[in-house]
Amino acid sequence: MAEDFYTAKVSELKAEKRKAVEAGDVETYQQLEERESKIAKPEPILIEKQEVQPDAPTVHPEVSRWIGENSKWFGTDEELTSYAMFVGEQLKNKNDPLALPGNEYKFCEKVKNQVQRTFPQKFQNPNQQRTDMDESATRGSEQQADSEKKGWNNLPPEAKSQCAKLMQDIPGYTKEKYLKDYFEEA
Repeated sequence: MAEDFYTAKVSELKAEKRKAVEAGDVETYQQLEERESKIAKPEPILIEKQEVQPDAPTVHPEVSRWIGENSKWFGTDEELTSYAMFVGEQLKNKNDPLALPGNEYKFCEKVKNQVQRTFPQKFQNPNQQRTDMDESATRGSEQQADSEKKGWNNLPPEAKSQCAKLMQDIPGYTKEKYLKDYFEEA
C-alpha cells in the first residue's frame, strides 16, 4: 500500500512537472522537483529469492564524459544546472530525436547550446571584447556600431568553433541561422 501511495504521488508530481515544462514555468518546475525529492520511497519487503534493485540509476558513459567536460558550470552553477535539466525535460517531452538512446552526448550538447544562448553572459569573458580604452565613448553611441551589418568575420574564434560544432551536430543547421541567433542575442 505504501508503494502504491508513493507511485501515485510521484506520478502526480511528474504530471504537474510536465505541465510546468509545457508552460515554460521554470520556478514551478523547480518547486515540484524539490517536492519530489522529499518524498521517501518505502523500503521494499524482502521475500525469499527476490532480487533487490539498486537505488541509484547508472549514468551513461557519454553523459558522464559530458558532465566532466562541462563541470565548470554544470553541477556548480545552480541556475544553469536547473535550466539545463529543464531544457532536457522539454526536449524529451517534445520527442526530440536526439533524446533517443545512442545520442546521449549530442543530446547533452544540444541542451548546453540552449543554455549558452539563454545565458550568454555566463559563458563569455566580459573582458574579451574590451580594449585598453572604451571606444564607444570616443566614437559616439553604441547604436551606431549596432546598426552596422555584422557577419562571420565579426565573430570571436570560440563562436566560430561553436557554430561549426552545431552545424555538425544538428542536421540542416546553417551559418546564417547561427549568425542571426548570435547577433540577435548579443
